[in-house]
Amino acid sequence: MSSASENKLSNEELKRRNLPTEPPSLAACPTAEQWEELLGVLNSQYRLLTAQSNALNALLTMIQTVSAQESKQTKELLNICQQLEQAGSKKERRRLRLPRIRLPKLPTVTRKGAAFTLMLLVVSGILLYASVTAWNNLLKPLLALLP
Repeated sequence: MSSASENKLSNEELKRRNLPTEPPSLAACPTAEQWEELLGVLNSQYRLLTAQSNALNALLTMIQTVSAQESKQTKELLNICQQLEQAGSKKERRRLRLPRIRLPKLPTVTRKGAAFTLMLLVVSGILLYASVTAWNNLLKPLLALLP
């Protein structure tokens, strides 16, 4: 895209603008020691780049093995889910049912049972009263006579 001002300039003016201001000097070229130093820096960078490349290759192989294991475990998990769904169907549930524990029925209250319980309480009360009375009247005075 050219602007109107560029179209007005002549070819000679454009050539003059594009010419370098001063020719490259020989002082800008590196010396032999500088070349050796640059080559040493490039060699060290090459060694670092090789080490990084090896590390990345090792990481890539590890990621590939993890990915393979993940896909294998995903398939196994799907297989287990399918088996659980099949085991959860109505036909399978009947086969997998555990036996129920049945507790004995508690006796219901009847007149006969209530009368028996009342009679048992009365008899045990009479026996308790008789034993306390015997202790106080018969055995206590005999124990008091002993030296």
